[in-house]
Amino acid sequence: ISIADLQILFPQYHDILADMPRNRKIEIYSSLNGSIGDIQLDNLSVELPNHWSVAAKGHIAEVLDIDKAIGSIDITGNIINAKHLSVRSSEDKSKVLLQIPKLDLNGNISFNNGLVNGNIISNTQEGNLALKAKFDKNKTDYNLYLQTANFPIDAFMPGIGVEDLTATVDANGKGFDFTDSLTLLIAEVNIPNVI
Repeated sequence: ISIADLQILFPQYHDILADMPRNRKIEIYSSLNGSIGDIQLDNLSVELPNHWSVAAKGHIAEVLDIDKAIGSIDITGNIINAKHLSVRSSEDKSKVLLQIPKLDLNGNISFNNGLVNGNIISNTQEGNLALKAKFDKNKTDYNLYLQTANFPIDAFMPGIGVEDLTATVDANGKGFDFTDSLTLLIAEVNIPNVI
């Protein structure tokens, strides 16, 4: 599918798509069985050749209802060149605020009757990031554990004065309405190294 076709299909993303390479097409491959209520995903991949790719495979039953969904999806990704996804300053277009360096991703998300678990590991050339998250929709309980090792912050956000970060964050909570006295969030942050 061409970038021009995507701009027609998704006009709300016209500006983001405008920076994507015009000489390449996004390639989409899929192999799946079943119905929307019970999907066996043998392979789903989306790729902009020589730039990035994302792939998923797994099985989910009751995919349209998170309260009943059961299954697991494995996700992999690889970013080679994503300069076209950079966010630039509105005042100075030469200033990059956010960019995505070369990296690979591996993760999994599982569903079990309202309980959602996710794991993802991102490796860059300089460091890595690991994230584990759990959300129980029935109780609105959640847990997030984030660990970084020499993660190159400056490769993502150049110019903020932080080169790389080694840290852990462990957060547990219940509820999202912070005006409610029953809402709870407990977080522990440890930063042994920041450059």
